[in-house]
Amino acid sequence: MDHSAEQSELDSLELNLCTLPDDELLQVFGFLTREQLLKCRTVCRRFRQLTLHPALWRRMNLLNPSWSALGAATLRVAPCLRRLTVSNLDELVLLGTLLAASSCAVSELHVVLDVVDAVLVAVVLARQATLGRLKEVKLTVTSTNVDAKSFLPRLRQLLRQLLSTPGLESIELDLDVKTAALLETLALNAVKRAVPVPSSLRRLQYFSACKDPYLPLFLEWHAATLEVVKLRCGHPRAAPMLAAMPRLRELQCPVLKDMPALLACTELRSLRLSISKDESPRHLFPGVAEYLRSAVATIEDLVLDYFQDEGRAQAVDLVLSLAGQRRTTPALKSLRFVFRNDMEQLIFTEPQPQLRPLAAVVHRLKHLVSLNIGQFSDELLDALDGEFVPNLERLEVSYRDECPHEWIHEEHVKELMQRCPRLHILAVVPEGCCIEGCTFCTENKCHEDLDLAGDFTLFSHPKEASCGVEHDDIEILIS
Repeated sequence: MDHSAEQSELDSLELNLCTLPDDELLQVFGFLTREQLLKCRTVCRRFRQLTLHPALWRRMNLLNPSWSALGAATLRVAPCLRRLTVSNLDELVLLGTLLAASSCAVSELHVVLDVVDAVLVAVVLARQATLGRLKEVKLTVTSTNVDAKSFLPRLRQLLRQLLSTPGLESIELDLDVKTAALLETLALNAVKRAVPVPSSLRRLQYFSACKDPYLPLFLEWHAATLEVVKLRCGHPRAAPMLAAMPRLRELQCPVLKDMPALLACTELRSLRLSISKDESPRHLFPGVAEYLRSAVATIEDLVLDYFQDEGRAQAVDLVLSLAGQRRTTPALKSLRFVFRNDMEQLIFTEPQPQLRPLAAVVHRLKHLVSLNIGQFSDELLDALDGEFVPNLERLEVSYRDECPHEWIHEEHVKELMQRCPRLHILAVVPEGCCIEGCTFCTENKCHEDLDLAGDFTLFSHPKEASCGVEHDDIEILIS
């Protein structure tokens, strides 16, 4: 064969994108964005078919289709999506029909809606349920003008559809106060006629009214599979229903009636307990204290969330329950105190009263690794000792209304680091070191980075040592 013939044969074997086999071409398409895939559909008939292969779209997300490039086209032709997010109230008006009729099967549906559009979202949910891929639903429902007589039926239709959608693994429902109040007027027998779906939920975040009649049905129908439950209000029947969940491992809730029943949840390892003047009746505290005394034997992660400057003696003394039973060492590895006003976390200039009982029981928390106390107190710092809390590595604090530069030079801070050699103090300096012209900072030119607002880390181990704790940008060695 002469040279020209060989060259002709080589040219005929030259590969290009169109000559790749389907599997290899799909791998190439896997590197393209959603917009690029849709544009490739116009190249040829083969590309038109391959670019709609479900494997290419299962990883794709779509945010606000009317604002996204080729967003509406995606809903018309894409076979599936990982997540569809509608975070703008106008989206439902612009794309209502398309959303309700789309054959694009999504795995996660996140929608922010006005209660007036509740029926439309219910139709979208029903459509996605028939497509068979929906696993996660996140709904944030607001109301600009609530009229109970006209909007309650719409809200009921949405909640009934959410309740009856089979195969869901995660639900996050957040109703604003006005919308949630509508459900307080709903009779329980109007909900009981619902037909149960097979248990599938593993995660439920349900922020609604205390007497929401739909919540007990979610808890009852999915008791066999629920692992994570987060509640904003304390439904009167919540505790016994939570106690019937064999897989429950994480719980966020307010103070509940009959709380000792939760001791039946033997797999529970993480608890966030909200305590507030308005929603924590005084007569419930003895039951909560009884529960905590026994529960800390198995709970490893605890957050005590105090709302609205909650300082009643019974609420403060709940901290004493963390000492547990006399013959049982608490299993707590992480303990955090949060002080809030509604959703905003507060930073106080004085230590909160909860720190005094904590100082009295901290020696019992031998497995504690991380402690977050907000504004620290000298009494608590003096109570920390590596002999009693040998595993403590992180202490997160907010600085007091004084110079933190001067504080880190105080003798009792050095003594604390000597008593707890594994300890790291992670401190927040929200507004810089101190006022301009501070006498201590003027006389001591070390640690000038503290003049900047931010976080800093105190530690005592050698800098080159591996400690397992991530240091802040400003790190200070206490020797």
